[in-house]
Amino acid sequence: MKIRKILVALIATTLLLFPGCTEDQSELNLSSIDQFVTISGSVVYNTGVDTTSTDYTMEIMKPAAGRKVFVEVRYAEYKPGAVGNKIFETVIDSAGNFSVQIPTTTTGVTANVRMEEFTAYFSEYVKMENGKPVFKTRLRRFETALPPLAGLKPGAYAYPNRVTYNSTEIDLEGYNEKITLTGNVQLAYETSYRTGAYKPASSGTVELEVVYDPLGSPLVLTFGTTADASGNYSVTIPLKSYKEGFRINKVSVLGIGQSTYTHYNRSGESVSLTGAYQTTLAAGFPVTLTNILENIPHSLGVQYLKFTPNFNNGLPAENAPESWSGNLAGWEKYAGYNEKVTLTGSYQLANETAYAVGSYNAAVRTIKVNVVYGTQPAKTILAATQADGSFSIDLPARKTTDVYTVTVLAPDETEFVHYKSAAATVTLQGTYGLYKNIKKDAPQWNELGDYYYKFTPTTVPASWHANLAGWVKIKDHHLSAIVSGKVYLAKETAFATGVYEAATGQVIAINAGGNVYEAPVAADGTLSVAVPLENNGDELAVTLNTVTIGTVKDFVHYIKGGTTETRILAGNYAVTQLKPATAKWNELGDVYYKFIPTSVPATWQVDLAGWQVRLDHKVSSNIRGKLRIPVETSFRTGIYVGAAYQVVKLNSNGFTLVGATDANGEFSIPVPLKYADEEPTTTWHPSMSAISTNSFTHFRKPANATTEILSGNYTLKLTDVPAGSAWNRLGTRYYDFSPSGSPTNWSANLPGWVIVPNSTAAITVKGKVKQAVQVKDGGNWSPSWTADPNRMVTVNVSGSNYAVVTNATGDFTFDLPVNSVPASRTISINPVNDLSDVPFVHHPDVAADDAITVYGKFASASNIAARVINKDANANLFEVTESAKMTFNPTVIPVGWGNYSWAAIIANEQ
Repeated sequence: MKIRKILVALIATTLLLFPGCTEDQSELNLSSIDQFVTISGSVVYNTGVDTTSTDYTMEIMKPAAGRKVFVEVRYAEYKPGAVGNKIFETVIDSAGNFSVQIPTTTTGVTANVRMEEFTAYFSEYVKMENGKPVFKTRLRRFETALPPLAGLKPGAYAYPNRVTYNSTEIDLEGYNEKITLTGNVQLAYETSYRTGAYKPASSGTVELEVVYDPLGSPLVLTFGTTADASGNYSVTIPLKSYKEGFRINKVSVLGIGQSTYTHYNRSGESVSLTGAYQTTLAAGFPVTLTNILENIPHSLGVQYLKFTPNFNNGLPAENAPESWSGNLAGWEKYAGYNEKVTLTGSYQLANETAYAVGSYNAAVRTIKVNVVYGTQPAKTILAATQADGSFSIDLPARKTTDVYTVTVLAPDETEFVHYKSAAATVTLQGTYGLYKNIKKDAPQWNELGDYYYKFTPTTVPASWHANLAGWVKIKDHHLSAIVSGKVYLAKETAFATGVYEAATGQVIAINAGGNVYEAPVAADGTLSVAVPLENNGDELAVTLNTVTIGTVKDFVHYIKGGTTETRILAGNYAVTQLKPATAKWNELGDVYYKFIPTSVPATWQVDLAGWQVRLDHKVSSNIRGKLRIPVETSFRTGIYVGAAYQVVKLNSNGFTLVGATDANGEFSIPVPLKYADEEPTTTWHPSMSAISTNSFTHFRKPANATTEILSGNYTLKLTDVPAGSAWNRLGTRYYDFSPSGSPTNWSANLPGWVIVPNSTAAITVKGKVKQAVQVKDGGNWSPSWTADPNRMVTVNVSGSNYAVVTNATGDFTFDLPVNSVPASRTISINPVNDLSDVPFVHHPDVAADDAITVYGKFASASNIAARVINKDANANLFEVTESAKMTFNPTVIPVGWGNYSWAAIIANEQ
């Protein structure tokens, strides 16, 4: 029997492996082996004589194109004791050549090589009859046996000769009938990313696996033919009996190892895959045909064949790309489902385009839909959205009025690019979940609407915000309005100096119409939030949602003036919102956040002037003044200096204002005003009447540089405000110092601490102190006076006491401020008596030079009492020319003490 244009191949699953061998690829991982050997060769088979040639005795050797070559290596070759075999395979090309690369070792491996068995017709010339050649064409099984290749070391091995198939005739006696089978084959392909379609298997070799005598000892043959441009094919096969018929197991397209399949692994990008087309059970196979009517072709209908990447002839496919899916929507075909219905909608994923700026990424991406096709099992199919996120998915249907159960599944994406700051991003792990599915009113079942997915990080960073304004979607709200305002954060720029700065980058939440919107503050402090509206003219109720900014850990607090010494505080920001009553619904006004420390340090000031704001105050004016405090520069020498870096508190225009002096004790504190020409009352805060300190330096003794540090209070003395000063010029505020306890030799009456308001002049008071001494006058010792150095003295000038100390020559001088210079001053000089015994050189015999040391105390003679001293004619000087005297009182009256009388010479200056 002769069948034209028929390629017959016998393929049985038992030929996939050598008898008794199975491949267990999990037994040993070969990926770490980096040495290889390449096995190559050329394979042909004999088809018999060429029935179209005039040389009827010439046999044709054809390349075994399209047939597989199997290379099997025991795992033990790579690792002694390992179990199982590894099978490598390749396909013979159109010229009959093959090449396969396998891992090997330095010592070499042993490989078994075999060729795929198949069947084909073999033609023989019989005789000439009536001038025409007579041929005998019979079906033969082609197979070959090759010896093992031992010692395959890294490099290459090529068969030295062509490998030739042997053949044996298959007995088809009794197969005297025939039947023609027709059909159409469509091949699945991809038109773009995640978009499947079918095209005719044009010029493709179509194979039908046919089983004869399926209930007895089956004979399995594969018949092949070529499909035309429309994918139609026709093949005539032998038949033993029309009644008994046969079974068709599958229909496939010959093309193992083809590299022409284009797979779109992502939008706009494709790769070429190798693999094969095979039927699926859904295509209606296997099918058994019996009781066939003679001479009537049988149609197998349309077969829709899907592609299997890296098809492994029954074994699991290896190395299929991760982007591969065999369930694209356009590939769904079912018998009787000849109509279609279309699912429409859009599919968008939340993303960030900048720090705290959210949007939805409408891109070409995979969409998964679970569909129940009537009586068919539920199935998840894949499709792709358009660049704008919309999708249109065609589903097969029995009728266009069919209604299916459809569920759109969440995306598989697990990564999210998050802006943790304006300049830095981080990739987060997590999942996308459905945020909202918005449909039009009364949609059809297949009008799925808009799907919006928001991301939930597995680990939520501190910089994450879940309600970014661009992520809020509301049905039928296609318009928008801008809600805006200015947002400021309190900060310190120096000690006790506060300002507000634009809250750049701070994420602020508002509630508009019941929805929360989060957005970042711009560099100029502007908060601008786009909120969706349904109609022009809609006015939403808007409130500030971020009334507290919590978990602040980086507030810089200045703890000491004149330095950059700071402390980092943790705490919260609390809001003050200034919004005029006339503001529009979408005007937030000015929003100020003041800082509240979790643990309040002693140096904290809550009312810094720069933090005081009010709705109706748009300008400010500075209140200026100076603080001066007393200091000692040496023993009983005092002056006033500026109170450097001292906290200042004022009351003005309804505010408590806090600032600080500079290095000179001067301050300039802004007060908010409604109008620039306002002149509000300004007063000192009550707390400014006393300023505590623990750092007053006190000189302890005359002629000694030792000091002690005192604690106490600076108490208000007076405020010197020049006449006619403006309301915001507070003049100079002077303080006295009151130490805690009783420091050694303390006095608050130092002349340098005298303050006269509006003083225009100064006077100088001068005097001297002398103490008793014995001096030799001629040949006798007589009473006399000598300078009393370092003597503490109280000087009373016109009723006021002043504490001074004499210098090395017993003199003292000091200045006092006055508003006018008087003609005279009443002055008393009272030196301080000794508190403990001191030595005195005494001559018991006035006529002899013998001397003894006696002990006692110097005491004031009180000789300068209420002296009226006239002003010097040439200067503002009031000088007491007679010295104040200190007589000596011995503890024990020595012999000869009565020989001396200092009282008699009390008025003498010699």
